[in-house]
Amino acid sequence: MKYLTYLLISKTQYNIHSPYIFKLYCEIINASISKKKIGIERTQRSDKIIYKFANTFQPTNVYISSTSNTRTHTIINNALKNEHHIATPPLPLPSSIDMAIITSLEEWNTIKDKIHSKSIVIWQNQHRNKNTEQEYKTFKADNKVKVTIDMYYIAITLCLPRLHKEHYILR
Repeated sequence: MKYLTYLLISKTQYNIHSPYIFKLYCEIINASISKKKIGIERTQRSDKIIYKFANTFQPTNVYISSTSNTRTHTIINNALKNEHHIATPPLPLPSSIDMAIITSLEEWNTIKDKIHSKSIVIWQNQHRNKNTEQEYKTFKADNKVKVTIDMYYIAITLCLPRLHKEHYILR
């Protein structure tokens, strides 16, 4: 039922008024990519989005949730061409995080001081239950979070200070 509600309220690129978000959606989120490039079998849409963001922005320091599976590590390693560092709890965090893949508010509170204006935070499975939905709602209200793009199974978060606080629900 929650997914059906999402489908009814979600929008496409034709409903995006911000030129920056429109370009991001068309050139990264909605761009096609071959499964061979990602390097894993049976890719899901969220796998492709993680790959495309990592490949486009080439982060140096990546934080991956301890609850993420090994395929996320594979996707990140295949996407990054530069030298990079992946931190997974309980490893110590780097001084700044360029890209983070999280699944809870607790993780956000752990890393948010390491997030900078060009960081990309990806929240996985934000609608899996009422508790995570409430955590995600609290996360969106954080002053550091400027733009969220909710695609049901995955949400992209931008912290660019020049952007107005906005929440998109997109297909």
